[in-house]
Amino acid sequence: MPAAWMIGATIQAAGEAALTDNDAWVQAKSKVAWPHLYIEGNPIVKYTGEQYFDGWAGMVGIPICITEVQNGEDATVTCFTPG
Repeated sequence: MPAAWMIGATIQAAGEAALTDNDAWVQAKSKVAWPHLYIEGNPIVKYTGEQYFDGWAGMVGIPICITEVQNGEDATVTCFTPG
C-alpha cells in the first residue's frame, strides 16, 4: 500500500478542502487507517511518526512481518506495527 494510497485516502477524508487548506489535510490524517489485507491478523496501516516530527504524524506506518517456511508452508514469526 504505497504512500499514493494514503494521499488519496487523506484527500477523500478531508474533501476538496485538503487541496488548498493545510489544516483540513492535517485534521483528516487521523481519520485515515485501514487493515492491511495481505498480512495475517490484518494490522492497521495509518499515519505515524509523532515522536520524530514534534507531535505531527508525518510518516506512513506500514506493518512489517517476518515469515519463515516450515514444512513447505509460510509461517509468520512476528509482525512489527509502527506507531
